[in-house]
Formats: sequence, structure tokens, C-alpha cells
Amino acid sequence: MSKRVVITGIGLVTPIGRSHSFWENCLAGKVGTSQVENAVFTYANSFMGGQIKDFQISNHYQEENLATIGRGSQLLYDAMQQCLNQSNTNIDEIAALYVGTTMGEASLDESVDHYFNGCRVPQKLRERNEKQRLILDTLALMTTKAIPQYLVGNACSAGNYALSHAYDDIMSGRSNTVLAGGVEPFSAVSLLGFKRLNALSKNVCRPFSKDRDGMLVSEGAAILQLEELEHAKARNAIIISELTGIGLSSDAHHINIPHPEGSGLKIAIENALKDAKIAGSMIDYISLHGTGTQKNDSIEARVLNDLFDNKAPSASSIKSMIGHTMGASSAIEAAVCCLATQNNVVPPTVNFIEADPECAIDCIPNKARQLTVDYALNLSAGFGGTNAALIFKKYQ
Repeated sequence: MSKRVVITGIGLVTPIGRSHSFWENCLAGKVGTSQVENAVFTYANSFMGGQIKDFQISNHYQEENLATIGRGSQLLYDAMQQCLNQSNTNIDEIAALYVGTTMGEASLDESVDHYFNGCRVPQKLRERNEKQRLILDTLALMTTKAIPQYLVGNACSAGNYALSHAYDDIMSGRSNTVLAGGVEPFSAVSLLGFKRLNALSKNVCRPFSKDRDGMLVSEGAAILQLEELEHAKARNAIIISELTGIGLSSDAHHINIPHPEGSGLKIAIENALKDAKIAGSMIDYISLHGTGTQKNDSIEARVLNDLFDNKAPSASSIKSMIGHTMGASSAIEAAVCCLATQNNVVPPTVNFIEADPECAIDCIPNKARQLTVDYALNLSAGFGGTNAALIFKKYQ
């Protein structure tokens, strides 16, 4: 009998809240981007971005070693703990951990600055950097069990790729219960890179709106617990959603420019539909990559209109609210798909002002919508032409 993979836990840390408050604020259309605050790279303070400004790990956990780890590791730790708490699972029951990221522990920004301008970094920051652990060392704070862990670096598709590896792990029979997702602490280095590409918005992120002017760099983390269905049922787990299809591809086109026809993304979607054994007409909701740049949004809309014969399902981009969390983005958006199938409501694309003829899709402008979601499609794309499409199904 073919195995089935279900989602039994979700942990989220974002600029609009942690797990439960995130979903409430997401549906309310709350915007979590604002003026950047960075004590080391002060030039970043002239930009807008997404930061979790009220996040203090000590407010949630009392373990002594948490003070010695970097920002990214703290976000990951929190997301993992929330996920395990929701699924009622002990960390030692987890067979593997897959984490997607782009910059890794971005508090290394401070180390880079110290290398070139040592006198600018306060002594306390230098001392802390010497103690900071790598992202994957977070697991060592939670267990002494030798759990395999994998770092996935497929740019802004890293979260979806991590989830796809976890899915394969369970479908192959190697594992019953796996954690997977993504993490990205705010990085001033990343912000500067996108500034050099002229990809940053001067104000707010407006995906698919005619007047959109770019993306906003952000931070966050999402961890999902993937579990083999019979294993979950045997322990009476509450099942949130089911992961039924995976589609991965590469543009084979350019390091940071998407294929003008979106051919790679189209292939990923087609492969996901084939893997899930459903027709495109069965998709009820799409979580868009939707970065808010002129080129990316128009290409994504063109792909959807081609695939769905100009009748694309309702779709939205939560990057309009939380910004672009890079390696964590598609994992956070996967969680949105799971919650949409569970609750039959979908979040809006906020900051939307005027429809763009180049983006002729229903992007659920400005207000959440009640919608029966039997199947949700999660899209992501990234530098290097990495594309991923995941299909989540209402569990029944």
C-alpha cells in the first residue's frame, strides 16, 4: 500500500507573530515591515524591511545555552519547539531534520564587519560572535540523540526543497517522523545585495499591483512535522493537512534572472500535479512566490495563466505582509497552505492598489476570503533558477 505523508505540527516565527498570532494577523492583513533597525550596519537603517523586533528567546525558554547562540539559531529553536509542542512529540522521536536557508547564521554579518572594521564592533559583540554556533548546532541544545540533520541551500526555494527531502524520506520508508522547514535571520549583507540589484521597494511590498517597486528583505522561521499517516493515526495525532505532490526544476537560464517564459516554474507545477495525481482544475488556492518585483510577478502570473488557461485559482502572496524571508519563505508559505486546507480561509495580498494587465490573476486583494480549500499549491523560485511546487490536500 502506498504511503501517505501528513502534517502534524507547525512552528512559526515571523514579523507578524508566532504560530497562532501569525495566522490571525495574516488573515487580518497586518503588515509587519517597517524601518530597519540595525546597530552594526547602520546604513541599513535607511531601508524598509521585515524584522521581529520584539523577539527575545528568554521570554519563551529558560535554557542557559540559548543566550550563546546566534539570531538564526534562536529563531529555528523557537520554531522547532512550537512545532513539537503542537504535535505532542518528543525530539528524540524525530528521525531527521531538514533546514533550508540562504545566509545561514546571518549574525555572522557582525563577524564580517569586525574583520574589515574591527574597531566599529563593540567588545561584547565580538565576544558573543566567538560563542555563536552554526544553524544546525541548534539540535544539540535539544537532544543528545544522533539525529541526522541536513542543511538545504536552494536559495529562496530552500524551505520547499527541505520539505521535499523530508517527504521523500518518509515515502521511501526510511523514516516515520521528520522535521523540515526553513530559517532566515535578518541580514544587512543580503539587504545590500538586493539594493545593488535595484530590487528593493522604497516603501511597502505590493505584489501584482501595477505600481509595485520591489521586495523587502525580512526574517523568520517555519518548521513543519511530516509524519507517515499510519504512524500518526496510531498515536492519535491531530492531522493538519496532507502533502501529496512535489515538483522540482531548474530554469537552466541565469544566476539571478528568471526565465522570461517561466519555463522552469511551469515544469515544477506540472510535475507536482502529476505526482499528486490530480488535474490543475482541482487546485483551489495558490500561495504565490510573489516577491513584488516587476519582472518576477509578471512572469509568475503568465505561467499560471498558461497552465490554467486564463482561469487560475485564487492566489495570494503573504510577502506583502511579512516581506521576503529568503530561505524561510517557502516553508512559511507551506504552513499557510496547510492552514488554508484546515480552516477554509485564505489570506490576502495586501497593499494592492491597481490591477496590472501583465498580472491578470485573482490575487485576493487586501481582504482575506472564505474559500473551501481541498488542494493548495505552494510556489517558490530562487537564484540559480531553483523552482519548487508543493501540493497540500485537506486531510479526510
